[in-house]
Amino acid sequence: MPEEKAWQETRENILLIKSTLENIVETTELKLYDEKIKFANNLKIQVEK
Repeated sequence: MPEEKAWQETRENILLIKSTLENIVETTELKLYDEKIKFANNLKIQVEK
């Protein structure tokens, strides 16, 4: 039984790591999107000048 419990804990840890990595990817994608918007707005301002 201890081996089964260890595997269960390992599985839970892997799922937690997976979730953390997915959150990091999502946050990074949102930051990149924000940077693209800022860049596009700066270009628009420069073109309008």
